[in-house]
Amino acid sequence: MAENMEDKLNALVARVVKVRRWLVALTILKVAALCLIFVSVYTGFYAWLDHRLYFAEIGRVTAFVLLVAGLVVLLHKLTKLLVGHVSCSAAANYIEKKRSFKQQLVTAIEYYENKQDYPYSKALAEQLVLNVEKDSREFEFDSTVEKWQGYALAAVILLGLVAASFYVRDNYVYFSSYFARLTRPLASVKPLSSTQLESITKNIVAEPDSEVTFTAGIQGRVPEFGKLVLVELPSETADNNQIQESREMQIRPNIGREKTAQLKATKSFPQTGKFKYRFETDSAVTEWHELNISDAPGIESMSAKITLPRRPPRRKWVKPYTEQIENNTLEVLPGSRVTLDVQATDKLSGIVATGPDGKSVNRQLNGAEQFTFYFDADTNGSVHFALVNEQGLKNENVPDLQVIVKTDEPPKFKLVSPDGDYLATNVASVPVTFEVTDDFGLESVKMRMELPGQQPEEIIVPVEEGVRTKQFTHTIELEEYELTIGDSILFYVEATDIDTGSELPNRTSSSEVYFIEIRPYWQKWVPMPEGKEAKGGASPPVELLNILEYTRAILKKTWAIASKPELTEQDRSRLGFINQDVQYCAEQVALIRDDSQYGFEEPHKVVLNEVIRYYQQTSGHLAAHDAASAMVPEKSAYRILRKFILELELAWSPPPSGQGQQPKKPDSVKLQEKPEFTGYEKERIEAQLKKMQQKLDKITREQKALKWSFENFLEKQAEKKAIQQ
Repeated sequence: MAENMEDKLNALVARVVKVRRWLVALTILKVAALCLIFVSVYTGFYAWLDHRLYFAEIGRVTAFVLLVAGLVVLLHKLTKLLVGHVSCSAAANYIEKKRSFKQQLVTAIEYYENKQDYPYSKALAEQLVLNVEKDSREFEFDSTVEKWQGYALAAVILLGLVAASFYVRDNYVYFSSYFARLTRPLASVKPLSSTQLESITKNIVAEPDSEVTFTAGIQGRVPEFGKLVLVELPSETADNNQIQESREMQIRPNIGREKTAQLKATKSFPQTGKFKYRFETDSAVTEWHELNISDAPGIESMSAKITLPRRPPRRKWVKPYTEQIENNTLEVLPGSRVTLDVQATDKLSGIVATGPDGKSVNRQLNGAEQFTFYFDADTNGSVHFALVNEQGLKNENVPDLQVIVKTDEPPKFKLVSPDGDYLATNVASVPVTFEVTDDFGLESVKMRMELPGQQPEEIIVPVEEGVRTKQFTHTIELEEYELTIGDSILFYVEATDIDTGSELPNRTSSSEVYFIEIRPYWQKWVPMPEGKEAKGGASPPVELLNILEYTRAILKKTWAIASKPELTEQDRSRLGFINQDVQYCAEQVALIRDDSQYGFEEPHKVVLNEVIRYYQQTSGHLAAHDAASAMVPEKSAYRILRKFILELELAWSPPPSGQGQQPKKPDSVKLQEKPEFTGYEKERIEAQLKKMQQKLDKITREQKALKWSFENFLEKQAEKKAIQQ
């Protein structure tokens, strides 16, 4: 029974202690809120008075005493309130005031606090404990406390501290000075002097649409507000009587990184122009400073003068050449000396140039718009420029010049006119235009022509040494040469680049070979001998025309390999494939010759035999990987076959009745486009497949015959055994 009563008493006391904690917390929060309000108001009021009246020492001591006295009063009140709520019996009285338990709760708590020295009947007290525990079992004691006051006071204190901290931060110099005068009344702390402004940003140069920050430091008394005054200056070409327009921006002082008060404003300007600006307060102004909004300096154009390296195995000096730089890329030989001539978009006060070696050079230009920069190009790299205009605006975002060190490459050729192989009469004038380019300069250019039955003709093209592009035109007067139907003129261009000291085995290279096919302007029809009819409306076999075009393609491919100074393994492999093509042409010509549907007579077959013989000679040279020697029979095969086809066309297609000659044809026509080689290869493959099929059929027949013979042998053996038995 006694243990049960003790448990109930302890539980009752724990519920009362919870109320006591709430009452103590509310008391502390109330006094803290009062102290915060008192100190804030008192300090602010003192600073305001001292700022204006400049208290003497006695005034500062009096203010300090009043501050201490106020704090003592508040602390005394806190102590008094805490004493009133610190005991559990006081908390029980608070609960009895909110909810009456006929003083039984108070008596029970007093019995708990004075259990050993309780003056009254303990049995009665224990009975009271049981009664009050029973009566208050469903009642929450802490519900008598107005808890919302505690949350409200905590929020007020928190918001007050945040507001006070922000305000003090924005007015740190002001409050720090006067708080020191208040808390150290006997110390020598001077009040703030009158407001003084000093511009921190001074003269400013910026680009359009960039944010410009204006800053001024505040010394002395910090004003509540300041303003930035901007005045636009007239341009040099504007009327001097033009009214200057001014703009103002109101600014609130703030505390900078160094705990000093500042006036700070940010603004952007969409257009170029000149301004002056200053900061103002009611009692202070800064000096006028300039604001110049100008475009960042850039590079308008750049050219490079390149001197080739002086080193072996270059055999003679070559004068420097100049190249206009495009796409910020420059290609040079290793060891070249490069002089950059740079044209800027604005007058410059100076530059910082960083070469491919990473070394930087500072130069003062004093308003020049053009400058030069030298460097040696030994490896790949880049050149970076940082430009500063006369106003002081620096641009470090100029695109780098990429320097690429490369080896010398052979000249390149382009046939401008005509745009390929050409068909013309034997009296036509054919203008031939070539464009020759080289990466580091040309030394000489020659055009060569090979005519049937004549020595090759060479035309020397005048070239200024070192020029990197040369376009020339040479007119071939065909009537100056004794050309007949079916003749072909081969022409091409040779070019030699300058001696750069590179390791090229041969500095001379050739273009692709081109043809001018000769067809007489007048074509006369020769009647067939008596007793033989012409194949009116017929034309030479299409297969023969394909072989002609295929032969021309073979000639071009062989020429491309023959013009190389040395053969590679790939070139030898290509010659092998070309040899297969030549053999295919010879086989096809033989098939066409022997095909009865074409009705070739003996004179025709003699010509075709000659073409086959040239194909065979070509095949032998190609098998020996001698491309240059293979060119001679290839040319002969092509010319003879071309002339043969034209004669067939004339003989098999007579003019209409009543006409002795064919109508006039244009002076020149363009040859048909080159046939796709894959088509010829397809034909060759099909022919080879037919041959293979024939061989397979022959093997099959032989296998059948062998099988029949074997079976016959077995039958005879069986008969012999039967006879012996």
